[in-house]
Amino acid sequence: MPLYEYTHNLPSECQDPFEVIQTLNEPPLNKCPKCGSACKRMVSSPNIPGRKKTEVREKAKSLGFKAFKRKGYGKYEQC
Repeated sequence: MPLYEYTHNLPSECQDPFEVIQTLNEPPLNKCPKCGSACKRMVSSPNIPGRKKTEVREKAKSLGFKAFKRKGYGKYEQC
């Protein structure tokens, strides 16, 4: 089953972010199961065993993708 990461919309008493194991058919949570405050599902990278970040970057480069590194707020540079 997939592991989904959630974050609170506003600061809350709970730990932020939190993870929930859900089936693919279950709808996303809209309230924190612990404190009941509003939350949303975050986009996160999948955990693919056996691959290093450098291997993934090299494969992406070979397919024509470009990598960008964050340089500041709203500013990126190609690496």
